[in-house]
Amino acid sequence: MQITACVVEAIWRYRKDLIFNGKAPSTPTTLTQIALRAAEFQEIHSSNGDVPHPASENLIMNPTHVSSDTSFDACFLVDASAVDDAAGIGVVLNRSGGGETITIQSQCLVSSVLEAKLVAILTALERAWEDQYHSMLIESNSKVAIEALRLGELPLAWECTDNFH
Repeated sequence: MQITACVVEAIWRYRKDLIFNGKAPSTPTTLTQIALRAAEFQEIHSSNGDVPHPASENLIMNPTHVSSDTSFDACFLVDASAVDDAAGIGVVLNRSGGGETITIQSQCLVSSVLEAKLVAILTALERAWEDQYHSMLIESNSKVAIEALRLGELPLAWECTDNFH
């Protein structure tokens, strides 16, 4: 099941690159990426529930894409990918007025993709609290997560309620 999810993710990612960036996929690169993703998920499963792993951060100087919205102290782009009960969390932090971008990656155990998306949003909120931002923008591709936060409840997402009280 894990390898199938990694293959589907790779097809989706390289299809998106071809359509939006005109970048043709390379078979060796695609196979390498599938193997790396499968190894990530295998590492999570072999950890016997010791996740979440500590988040790792990378500083990117002079990023190619920076949010043009300067009305916020910071803009976060969040996403997550889940297979079975394992998730990879990704957060990109663009500081307003600065030429640097920070990426934050972590892994955790989840019961659904929605929970993984909410953990990504929580990671951004924790970083915003830590850095004492007064205004921020969090962008997510999960309409359900955004609506739940806007409404203040998750009426049909029972499996996520333990994380957000």
